[in-house]
Amino acid sequence: MFGHALLPDLKLPMIATRDVGGYAAQRLLEPEFSGKQTRELLGERDLSMTEATAVIARGIGKPDLRYEQSPYDQVQRALTQMGFSPRKTAVYIEMFEAINMGLLAALEPRSPQNSTPTSFEKFVQAVFAPAYHGKALSA
Repeated sequence: MFGHALLPDLKLPMIATRDVGGYAAQRLLEPEFSGKQTRELLGERDLSMTEATAVIARGIGKPDLRYEQSPYDQVQRALTQMGFSPRKTAVYIEMFEAINMGLLAALEPRSPQNSTPTSFEKFVQAVFAPAYHGKALSA
């Protein structure tokens, strides 16, 4: 079982860190703006935690892995046990609540300009599964 505070069927943008780095590098090498500019990057597509867990389950060879929403207080205890400070834990819980209520969400609609190429499946295959199995790639 994979537990988290997020609603099971709420679709969220998920992005691979390599896509963030690639976008930033491209903007630094070919600046097409002046002053300050903000860009939301939304990953390849939106996924729910249930969908993401199914992809992870296939990627790590645990087909029975399932997602279950955990109560906020349980997530708060887990974060504290992992060494998060009480303040940091409170901020994370506040963020999860805001996401679940739809208060924290992307402001830009998905478009070719803010969608990135790496699918969640490819991320799991190339990054998550090797790390899970103790075979993470070195830089």
